[in-house]
Formats: sequence, C-alpha cells, structure tokens
Amino acid sequence: MSTGIAVATVGADVRALTLFARSFPTLRHGPEALTREVIEIHLAHLAERFPNPKSRTGQLSSLAGLLRAARQHGWEPRLAPQVGLIPEDYPRLMRGAPRALPEAVMAQLEHPDNLARFADPRGRLLARILMNTALRVGDGCKLPLDCIVRDGQGAPYLRYTNHKMRRDAFVPIDTDLAEAIATQQQAVLAEFDATFFLLPRSNRNPEGKVAFSTSTFRGQLREWLRICDIRDEHGQPVHVTPHQWRHTFGTRLINNEVPQETVRRLLDHDSHAMTVHYARLSDTTIRQQWERARKVNIAGKQLAADSSRLADAVWMPQCLSSLLYRQGRARTTLRAACSPC
Repeated sequence: MSTGIAVATVGADVRALTLFARSFPTLRHGPEALTREVIEIHLAHLAERFPNPKSRTGQLSSLAGLLRAARQHGWEPRLAPQVGLIPEDYPRLMRGAPRALPEAVMAQLEHPDNLARFADPRGRLLARILMNTALRVGDGCKLPLDCIVRDGQGAPYLRYTNHKMRRDAFVPIDTDLAEAIATQQQAVLAEFDATFFLLPRSNRNPEGKVAFSTSTFRGQLREWLRICDIRDEHGQPVHVTPHQWRHTFGTRLINNEVPQETVRRLLDHDSHAMTVHYARLSDTTIRQQWERARKVNIAGKQLAADSSRLADAVWMPQCLSSLLYRQGRARTTLRAACSPC
C-alpha cells in the first residue's frame, strides 16, 4: 500500500492467495511442496469455481505476483525455479460488447429540457462534464476549483488529475461548458471562504474541503433517468453508468474519423490498445466505409479490383459516369416534384 496500490487491490490479492493456500494443506510443509502439478490442479479448481475468465485471471494474477516478488526479493530460495505461471495458463478473455450508448439515448441525455430536470445543480454539471470530456467519475468529483485554463487564443481547457495514471491532464471544452463551470465556481466561492473542490459535498462539509461523492452522484443519476423516463430505441428503460459516457466519447470521435492518436491523448491513455478497447467503429460507420471502398459501375454492379498502374485512370471514367447518372436521376426527381398535379 505504501507504493500507491489501492486497498481494494490488496484485499483481492489476500483473498486469492488465501484461497490457494487453503486448497493445498501440504503447502504448510514448506515451499518445496509447491510444484507445477499443484499449480495445474489449482488451475482446474479455478476454472470450476470461477467460470468468468476475467475473475479467473484476477486470481491467477495475484498468485503470479507473489511468485514473481518472492524471486525478485529473494524471499524464499527453496522455491523451485520452474514453479510459476506461463501465458498459456491464463484464460482467453472474450472481447466484450461495445459499451458506448446509442445515439438515440445520448440525444435524450443531452437534451437541455432533460438536463434541467436534474435536481442537484452539482450533479447536473458533473453529468455535462462527463458527457463532454470523458472524465472518469472519480476524477470529475474531485475537480479543483480553478479547473479552467486557456491557451494563447483564449480557448478553454479543463484541467484535472488523472488519479489512475497519477498525473495532471487537460482536455478541450466548449464555451458553454466553460461558462457553466464558471457559474459553479462563483456559487462555491459565495458559500465557502476557502475550498479546493469545484463540487464540494453539500452536507457535513462546513469548510467545503470534502469532494462530491461518487456514490451520491450514481444515486442521483438513477433517479434522473427515472424522472426523465430515458428509453432505448426499443422503448425499454435504460441503465446508464458514468463510465459509459467515456466509451461513448471515444466511439463518437473514432466514428467521426478523428485520428486514433488524438483520441488516445483526449482519453489520456498510455497505450493505443486501451484506446481501441474504448473506441470502436459503429456498424453504420463500418458499412459506410465498406460501401465507399467498393467500386461499382453506373448499373450498380461491383467491379473487380484492379491494382495495375492504370487502375486509377480506368476508374475515373466509371466514377464520372456514375456521378452524371446520379445527377440526371436527381434532376428528373426534382422536375417531377415541381410539376403541377
């Protein structure tokens, strides 16, 4: 914990190692009892007890971390060198379904009339911030009071602390959101003499030195969804988590053909692999790009791919003919629409 590991992570490691130790009483005789056979039995045991691959991976990671640390620090020289976990021991993680919210749902969430029905002004502002900047909810709750900075041209940016990566980060925002944040800053300064947070907790916080609670916001979010009767494209009530707005933000950028490196910087990720997990092309965008990649003649029939040096020259007449054909159809339709009945 002195290295910054979260209490929850330490607790999960302890539970995983305790389960491993209880499963093999022979380990009480010393590290010599830990063999590859024991580990393989444990793998089979975990597969039965934890069908979810992600949960099983967490159990294995805790054990692997202990074995790796024991060798790194020389805690137990009697530990057999061949005892350890290899990549093949870990289950293959299935890539989950995209977590971005449908645009039909986002249109309801972003509608000014619905936002106005958010009872707590702090929760309303936090919802707008999360939807427009893709901050994690914990980072949004702990925004500093002076969170707005401007570049040389006066464009506003939101300054926040990425607590997961332990660093400060910036994300551009529009002027409307910047004005809403400025209004909140004035309200906070009028209520508290000195406070560090943009969104201080409302109760049991006389000096304003305690940040808005994530659990409080989640409860307010659920109530807001119920009051506004937010439904999906099938007419079913939706369940929205704050982190889905982060996925939606990245997916929207990717579908608008924003370069992945830009998306990575906006989400403040260390690797593109994480960005790919958050930002995926929608089915509609994939089909549009697929249709643009197909070459068809004026009759609508797909042409065979041609990679020769004359491919572009051969394609240009086809492209021009197709364009003239579509323009002719458009003029015919326009004349028919404008002609008297």
